[in-house]
Amino acid sequence: MEKLTEDRLDWVRQHVQLAQWYEAPVGKAVLRNARQRLADHLPRVFGHRALQVGALGTDGQLLDDTATLRRLVLDARGASVGADVIGDALQLPFADGSLQVVYLPHTVDFAHAPHQVLREANRVLADDGFLVLVGFNLWSTWGARRALLRWRRGMPWRGHFFSPSRVADWLSVLDFKVTARVGVGPAAVLGAPPSGGRFRRGARAVREYCSPVYVLLARKQSIPMNPAQVLRARQRTRSTVVAGAFARHSSERTGRGEDPTL
Repeated sequence: MEKLTEDRLDWVRQHVQLAQWYEAPVGKAVLRNARQRLADHLPRVFGHRALQVGALGTDGQLLDDTATLRRLVLDARGASVGADVIGDALQLPFADGSLQVVYLPHTVDFAHAPHQVLREANRVLADDGFLVLVGFNLWSTWGARRALLRWRRGMPWRGHFFSPSRVADWLSVLDFKVTARVGVGPAAVLGAPPSGGRFRRGARAVREYCSPVYVLLARKQSIPMNPAQVLRARQRTRSTVVAGAFARHSSERTGRGEDPTL
């Protein structure tokens, strides 16, 4: 319990520094470009309730443009950072399937148990709900700088840098389907390269793949597509049916005064 408390406090401290980084010029440019890129996808994300896990400063509420009736921000620091709910990313205080949209802005990057963060998001999301995940890209110039210079003290270098494909694999295990991936960053604000044709399309693809920050938009599938999960579900159902049939058969034999083990 003490370790969990310490980890939670460390997550809070790092989010304080992350919010300060987003208040700086580079962070503001990243956040502004993230909103511009998400504007093409957010109109599809709608429902009754949306949740953002972790505040990113005064202007860091990415869910403001979401077409949902109620928007909530969860943060352990409370109302001081504009949060509506006090809580932790590892134990979301919401019922199963009660949310239609969940935003994870760098929550996976700074959590000591990123898989548990994704499992909690999966638990509270309703079928066909949306997950919007923002992270620092391992395959970017920022990721290379972090690896080569081993900067760990400042922001954003002290966070985990995962590749978008790796995070997408984690989501597929939980039966999420990634419907969109966009790259954001200060360089992307400058616009596309001036040349046209194939070079321009190739440069745009490289910029998307190597952007310092990525955004994944994933949808929770109502029908499980993971074969392992389907197989486990069938095995559980089969074992339940067999156990129930054995129980009924035993009770009938016992009713006639016979030994149920024979």
